[in-house]
Amino acid sequence: MKKRKLLPKVIFLLLLVLYLTRKNLWPVSIPPQTINFEVTKWQSPTKLTKQICKDLNIGKIKCRLWLAKIKGENPQIKPWEYVINLTGSQPASKVFEQIIDLAVKGPRQTYTKFTILEWWSKFDIAQKLEQISDKEISNTFLTLIDNPTFTQDTLKSFELFKEFNKPTSLEGFLYPETYFFKSEDITSPLFPALLSKTAVKEFQKNRNELKKQCKKDKNCNPYNLTPYQTIIFASIIEKEERNSDNKPLVADILLRRWKNWWKIEADRTLCYGLQIPSNSCQDYLRNKYLKDSTNPYNTRANKWLPPTPVGNPSRESIKAVLWPQKNDYWFYLHDKQWNIHFAKTLQQHNKNKELYLK
Repeated sequence: MKKRKLLPKVIFLLLLVLYLTRKNLWPVSIPPQTINFEVTKWQSPTKLTKQICKDLNIGKIKCRLWLAKIKGENPQIKPWEYVINLTGSQPASKVFEQIIDLAVKGPRQTYTKFTILEWWSKFDIAQKLEQISDKEISNTFLTLIDNPTFTQDTLKSFELFKEFNKPTSLEGFLYPETYFFKSEDITSPLFPALLSKTAVKEFQKNRNELKKQCKKDKNCNPYNLTPYQTIIFASIIEKEERNSDNKPLVADILLRRWKNWWKIEADRTLCYGLQIPSNSCQDYLRNKYLKDSTNPYNTRANKWLPPTPVGNPSRESIKAVLWPQKNDYWFYLHDKQWNIHFAKTLQQHNKNKELYLK
């Protein structure tokens, strides 16, 4: 009799417990919606879990179980404003896992590439910066590149300062390559410094590999150039010849001319003294200033080397200067299709002008 009286009470208590714990023990489904949640700098996994459970209306027991699990995994959550779009109903546990996983992985970054081409100088890079950002960023870059303090500090950090005899400009050290940066960095006032240091780091990498090769080969650097002279010549080769097979030949011609106190006569160097990008260095402009000896970068009018590199040479061009190909030519020219024509004498060179330039 007593059992019969107790049975309804037991059933009632069971139903009451189930009712009270339904929210915590039974699967909870989250309807389709957009979930926005922010992880602040000082927010711990515990606070984040409690906030998620509160926003999704999930019971405390479930939250404590989930919290115990993620505490054991010791996740490092990253501050950001996150968004999850639920296209259909999903279990609360799955949504919770998505949120934690997203907060641990951090925000998805978008990257923008920035390419420094082989024949580019600082003026070409500044022109590109103005196109993708603004004039202010472009001017900041030009100012920074020729800032002696920034130049010396940057080269010191990459152990290049002493080797290159304390240059005051980073021209020649901005290695031509395609670099990837966070998209938001491209328009930042700090981007010129970031770009410069990234490109110098790549220069150091390629320079070190060539140095190792040079130490093992007694035929390296037959004209005994200083490291800075090597970069200056390589920057000229970069502008003078596009074909990699011809670069060592051209290098030997220009090096011999310089060693014999001839004018180098690489016309494209004078445009650097005019402070213009490469695409503005047209024939009519070079012809106009061909005899201007006040331009220190005019190798047609002056016998000496330009005071700085006239661009940022590739490894290929640096290699051509360190390992020039010996030949008997003293002259060369390019026709309208950019094919190169060599000559041993001035008479042959003049004949090539008649054949290929008229």
